[in-house]
Amino acid sequence: LRVPPRTSRPADAAVVAAMAEKGSPATFRAMVSSDPRPVAAAFGETFVVRVVVREVSGSSGQWRVRAPAVVLGDESWAGVRLGSLVEFRAVATPADGDAAALLRPRGEPRVLQGPDLWWRGAEVVRAGIREAVEPRSPEQRALVPSLVVGDDAGLDPALASAFRLTGLTHL
Repeated sequence: LRVPPRTSRPADAAVVAAMAEKGSPATFRAMVSSDPRPVAAAFGETFVVRVVVREVSGSSGQWRVRAPAVVLGDESWAGVRLGSLVEFRAVATPADGDAAALLRPRGEPRVLQGPDLWWRGAEVVRAGIREAVEPRSPEQRALVPSLVVGDDAGLDPALASAFRLTGLTHL
C-alpha cells in the first residue's frame, strides 16, 4: 500500500533542491514512502527508495521540511520498511520529476521509528496478497499486488513506464 505523501510546499522542496545544487553532505530525517527496489548498477545493486524528507541539517543550517526525494542506497537499504522514520547522512544531487533531490547515502540508515499500526496492518495485507498469487506466472505475481494495494516492488520497470505513459498509474 503506497500512500502519497501529504502535499509538499514548494518552499520545502526548494530547500532540498538548493542543497542538491551545492552537492554538500547533510543529515536527513525522512519517512520511507516506498518499498526498497533493487536496480542493477555499474558496481552491483543499488536500492531505490522514495522518501519524504522531514528535516535536513547541513553546514548552513537546519530546516523542517516536507519534500519528496529518492534515495539511491546500498544493500543496507534493502530491509528498510515502508512507513519507517529514518536518519542518514547523504549527498544530495539534482533530480528530475517530482523528487526535490536524489540522495546518495554515506553509511547505513538509522531507523528512528518503525512503521505505525496502520503501516504494519498494510504489510500483513500485502503479504497475504503476495502469498495468494505465488502459484501464478511471474507477471501476475507482480501485477496483482500492484493493482490491488499499490505494491509495485516486483513490477517490471517497462510495464510501470507504460502505465505512466498511458496515464494509468491510478490503477
